[in-house]
Amino acid sequence: MEKHSDNQKEFQKLMPILTSLDAEETEIFFHLLNNRDNNENASVQRTNDLIDGACSNEEKEKLAKLSEEANFALKNTYLHN
Repeated sequence: MEKHSDNQKEFQKLMPILTSLDAEETEIFFHLLNNRDNNENASVQRTNDLIDGACSNEEKEKLAKLSEEANFALKNTYLHN
């Protein structure tokens, strides 16, 4: 459920960009989406997946948030004791 809500937030950020595409850019974008997973070469597909994973800051942001929450909880526990 959290992943779905994260995806919705990311999509909302993309909406202004998608609405500004002209007809040719829209056609190119849909072609990319339709053919992205239809790659017959498994090696190229794995490469694309690895590139997507490497370019995403999602995991770093989640780890930073968890670290910040843990440090905040530790600080509050110390102050409370």
